[in-house]
Amino acid sequence: MRSTTPCGAGSGKLSRCSARRCRARRTASSRWISNRRAHKVRQTEERLRAGTTWHDHKLVFATEIGTPVSATNLLKRSFKPTLVKAGIARPVRFHDLRHSSATLLLTMGQPLTVVAAILGYSTTRVTERYAAVVPELFQEAAAAMDRALLGHGVQ
Repeated sequence: MRSTTPCGAGSGKLSRCSARRCRARRTASSRWISNRRAHKVRQTEERLRAGTTWHDHKLVFATEIGTPVSATNLLKRSFKPTLVKAGIARPVRFHDLRHSSATLLLTMGQPLTVVAAILGYSTTRVTERYAAVVPELFQEAAAAMDRALLGHGVQ
């Protein structure tokens, strides 16, 4: 699989990701796997429709003729219309999805080390900033400390 990030981060160039550089091996949910398989079927249909005009760059996300999707087109044709359809009126940057994912996972009680690994970080240092914006985590930690010190029946 090819990627423009993190191996080609900021360069806009395609490059092969080595497992060491990208830490590309991840555990995926069954729903994600199902969606990916369906996407692959749709992409195969697009490739067949395109015929000889298809450019096989082995991309997961490509245009209807197999070329890389430009960031501008992704934002204008997919991301912003999806925000409108979802009823989100305030400005949202594409990168905000990364922050939201980290914050949601931490709020749901996922360990900082797991969230850091999902985001592709080798340490929790950068991920710690997401934990700082989740006051519920502090409240839960205080309640857990009360239970530990005062007994399991204290809420």
